[in-house]
Amino acid sequence: MTISEEIINLVKLKLVSGQCKVNIAKDLNVSVRTVQSVANGQRTLRHSTKTGKCQKTLDMSVKRAMRTINKEKSRVSIKKVGQLLQNKTSPSTILRRLHSMGYKYRSVADKVVLTAKQKERRVEAIKAWICGKVDLDKVIFSDECKFTLDGNDGSMTWVKKITHRRQKRPFRGGSIMVWGCMSRDGLLVLKKLEGTLTSTKYCDLLEKDVLPILKDKYDEYRFQQDNARPHCSKIAKQFFETNDVILLDWPPYSPDLSPIEKIWSIMKEKVYNGPQFSSKEVLWTKIQEIWENIHLEYPSLFLDLYSKLYRDICEILCTNGNVINK
Repeated sequence: MTISEEIINLVKLKLVSGQCKVNIAKDLNVSVRTVQSVANGQRTLRHSTKTGKCQKTLDMSVKRAMRTINKEKSRVSIKKVGQLLQNKTSPSTILRRLHSMGYKYRSVADKVVLTAKQKERRVEAIKAWICGKVDLDKVIFSDECKFTLDGNDGSMTWVKKITHRRQKRPFRGGSIMVWGCMSRDGLLVLKKLEGTLTSTKYCDLLEKDVLPILKDKYDEYRFQQDNARPHCSKIAKQFFETNDVILLDWPPYSPDLSPIEKIWSIMKEKVYNGPQFSSKEVLWTKIQEIWENIHLEYPSLFLDLYSKLYRDICEILCTNGNVINK
């Protein structure tokens, strides 16, 4: 930046009169660096690289602190980063540097950790499918899912002011537990569960609402369910034997293998993408609407999910039972 002739002449006059450089800067409303440049015979003001060097040093320190916290696998907070920096860097400065480096404040993704025995059982079950020549395209997948009036706990949003607030009611406003099943052709049955699901209620649901549809649409099929207590009780086992229902031997802790989990994920995203629900009846109506129309919005979804199932099986075998990376 070039210093004007007027400033140069005024600074020279004051320097000759013996005034202090700091006082000259205050009188002329310029920086001390400008006065120093004129005293050194310079007509241009060079930009200092000191700020850039300090900023680069701070960024490196913040990166080292983030790596240390991530190794500990603990929650990252501005306060914790500041403690590791061991200097007087303000929280606002740390926050600004994190934003400039691409960090965003978001919900932490959960990671499922399986024991060696659980991994072994997953591999054994898949090998049994392969040896038994199980046709996964003919498997009916089923599962339960809970929807709440206030949505997910980890839901986040971008706002300009704090005028946009969501109500937080006790027990998240109440919830609805639903049961559903699907095939390679699409979604089949969706039922709202009242109260606690017992073995008797589960068998009644299958006998009245599910088996008639399956027997009418499919000559041959296998039924999948997880290892929840109502599904594996003596009453349930006797019910399946009486009705000649062939079950798919399902490994424990394997929701990553079930295609219907992806359906629940899509439905929750659509159900909660809007205002909060005032009652369970309104929420149930919304759930039914999305369930009935999901095949229209994603026509190839079910074929893709069943095709992906074979790739997931290969990945589990190759990783000795590890959880599938979504």
